[in-house]
Parts: sequence; structure tokens; C-alpha cells
Amino acid sequence: MPGEVKPGGGVWLVSFAARVATGDLGAVAAIALTLAACGDDPAQPAKPAPDTQEIATELPDIEEDTSTVVIPTLPDTQPVDAKKDAKDAAPPLPDVPATIDSAPDVPKDVGLPVPVTVPSDLPPGVTALPLYAGPLDFVGKSPDLKVVLPAGTVSLLAVVRGAHPAFLSLAKIVNPKGEPLAKGKCSSEPCIDCANRVGPMPATGAALVPSSSGVVPYAGTWYVASCGFKWGLQGGTFAPIPWDAKNSETVAFVKTTLDGKLPPKGTLGLRLWFTTAGGLNASNGMKNAAVVGMLAEANQLYAGVGIALEVLDVRDTAFAQTVVDLPEDVTTTGASDLDILFAEAAAVGGSAVIDVFFVGQLVGGSEGKGVVGGIAGGIPGPAFYHGIPRAGVALALQSLGKDGVVLGRVLAHELGHFLGLWHPIEFHGKTSDPLDDTPVCGPGFDKDGNGALDVKECQGQGADNVMFWFAGNKTAAFTPEQGAVMRGNPLVRHVGN
Repeated sequence: MPGEVKPGGGVWLVSFAARVATGDLGAVAAIALTLAACGDDPAQPAKPAPDTQEIATELPDIEEDTSTVVIPTLPDTQPVDAKKDAKDAAPPLPDVPATIDSAPDVPKDVGLPVPVTVPSDLPPGVTALPLYAGPLDFVGKSPDLKVVLPAGTVSLLAVVRGAHPAFLSLAKIVNPKGEPLAKGKCSSEPCIDCANRVGPMPATGAALVPSSSGVVPYAGTWYVASCGFKWGLQGGTFAPIPWDAKNSETVAFVKTTLDGKLPPKGTLGLRLWFTTAGGLNASNGMKNAAVVGMLAEANQLYAGVGIALEVLDVRDTAFAQTVVDLPEDVTTTGASDLDILFAEAAAVGGSAVIDVFFVGQLVGGSEGKGVVGGIAGGIPGPAFYHGIPRAGVALALQSLGKDGVVLGRVLAHELGHFLGLWHPIEFHGKTSDPLDDTPVCGPGFDKDGNGALDVKECQGQGADNVMFWFAGNKTAAFTPEQGAVMRGNPLVRHVGN
């Protein structure tokens, strides 16, 4: 099981970024600090093809004439070593008005989660759109919400907010051609075969478009719907049931550029929080050799895909604990230590940053045991919000030690989750990420038969990827498509476009 000490190997450092209930799907970000030699090269599994099932019966009428828009072919099932055409060769954008509509008849008197204000301190080119504020229906879904993306749109990120014990996400995403990028089903697990991957998170969910190969954020009318469920006992076992008659809030962040092209470079702002773990605080933390090495390593990894990390603020927390208990995914009904830790950022402001917290240890979570080195709030995280559940990244200094390279790899990995990246392959080798250019190390590589793929077994097949679940390789890098997903996140700022 992940989280244990691997026989003959190192400590697995686990992050429960999108792990929900079953443990087989989601983004358990496990990182082991063991350097290994090359393995053999058995056949690899194909990446699953997106499901293009029609859901026209659920769609409202689409107003724009998009008959001239050429939609790119969705990825077919194929060997993972096959190369595809460049994804930035998007067709011309349709001629539509550069306006953005929100859903009509949004209730004005609904009690919302706190805080109720939409973030306003946004980077140039990013617009915040309140789409819905109100209850979910008896099956746990919102009404269909209309968003008209203007010409020049490069991404759309939606944040769905509620409260414990709800798990929230976007259940439905339909583009201007009526093609479902998310299937419209409220699921307890990430939608692995959706054309654009989505997945639920506790109390606060988020979804990024595009986060999968072949998805283009065309100008025109889109429809989305949010969903929520909670876990309850049914027949003596926990099962997902609709989270109805509760208040929710859905806000979209639309990112545009002058020419509609994703810039090759950008900057990501960080705010660092110290809890006295390791004797560090806001006064001495930035002079500490391990922290300096961590930032240098993470910056080097992100520079490879055109992103510069910038520390904009350094603070101490009032959080008295250095050992942080993680939420139990199925049974959590209230705020966990992690939620309380992230709440430190509520009153600070500064929307366009990711809050990064340094603690002593991260313990518990859905795995129930083992050493946890880092955790990201979600895939993606709730950009621009601070002090709410899932709005941050935490690193365990006591577990990771003082090696700046190790710390930098873990920081880069967790920031990648927050910006929208999944693991190229999960530990069991059965599910892969939705990007075409990330190598996949499948079950056939599990030479020792222990059910978990490690660095030695996946050498040359993804072990050197920053987002590989079991890190510690001598080298690490992101792929071009991983870089594009991260640069597309509205949190990444671009100068001059």
C-alpha cells in the first residue's frame, strides 16, 4: 500500500491531491527519495480515449453559428509512444462578440459560504465571473450555467465552493459545438475518460479547461454545471449520496491574451508561511540553506517550461501545531488540521499567489498510515481564493529533511498539482494522465510484483518526470504539454500579452 516503507527502497511521501474514497483513482502524489538504476522495457498500456458520448438531451439551445469551426479530433486509443501533432495548432476562432454572460436569474438572497466576495486582485487578462449562488437539486447538481468566452480566450478555470461534508466539482462541460468535455454525471471519482478531466474535492472543487490533450477553449457559448455529493452509510458501508438543499457557489475565471495564443513564458507568485517547524520563521527562513536550495531547484524545473517562480510574501502563522492531521476523505464532516492551517491566509489578500505552508509532519489522510511529504489542495486548486478548504500547498520539513533538491522536487510536484497536473501514471499503473506527451509505465513494468511501480522499474518511462508519483530520480523535468497546462492556469501571469 502507498504510504508504507517499501522493502528495499525509501520512504514514500504521499500527497492526497485528489484521492477520493476508493484509492484506485485520483492523484495520490507519492514521492520516494530513492535513486535507482534502469529497468527493462515491457509493453506499455495505451492512454484511454476520451468518451465522446452525446448528451444532447441535456443541452440548452446554442445560439451561435459555429458551423465553420473545425473541432480537432479527440485523442484515440493508441500506444503511448506514438507522437501526435502539436496541440497549439488550433483552428481560427469564430467571430463572436467579446462579451461574457453569466447565468440569468441567480438568487440574490441565498446564504453563501464565507467569504462571499469574488476575488478582484486578478492578473491582467483574467476576468472573474459569478456563475451561480444557490442550492443544488435533489441529485446534487446546479442548473446549466452559460458562459460566453470571448475571442482571445486561452483557458477557463471554475471554482465550486460549499462546505463539509460535501465533495464538489464540475460535472458538466459542453463546448460551443455541443460536445461534452465532461459527461454531466456527478461522480465520486475523477472522470478518467472525460475529454477534459475533472474530479471532486472536499468542500471546494475546481476544474481547468484545457487540462487534457486536444481540448481547445473556443470562443462562443459554453455550458457548465456543478455538482456535490456527500458520503453516507448505506447498508453498513459508505456510499456517495447527493448533497442537495445546500448552498453552493460557482465562479469562473476566464484568461485571455491579445492574440489568443498562450504565451511561452509567465510568472507564478508564491506566499510562504512558516509554522516554526525546523526552527524556521519569516525572519530566518529565506536565509536557510535548505529553503534557498528548494527555491533554486523548483525554479530550475519550472524554467524548463517557461515559468518563473516569484516569492512575493513571507509570513509566520498563528497555527500552533507543527504536526498536521490530514482529512479522512470518506469520513471527514468538519474542518481538518489542514483546513485550519490554510485558513491562516483568509485575511491577508493578494489573490494571484499560491499559499505554501511549511510544517513539521503531515500525518493520516485516506491512506491512514505512512510518511507524507507534501500535499496540494486539489487538481487544480481553487485559484485566487485564500483561507478556504483546499486553498494551498503544504510541505513536511521534518519528513523531507534538509536536502534543498529534495524539497525543491516536492514543491515543484505539489505546485504542479495545484496548477492542474495529474500523475503520468498512478502507483498501480492502471490509470494515466490526460496528456499525450507524458510516458506511461504500466503494470507490465512491476518487476517485483508488489503492485507499486517505483523509480527503478519505470526508468526511461516517466520516472524522470516531475509529476511521477514516486520521485527521487537523478534528473527530473516537465513535458511541453505539462508546461502548457500550467501556463494556461489563470494564476500564471504574463507580461505584455
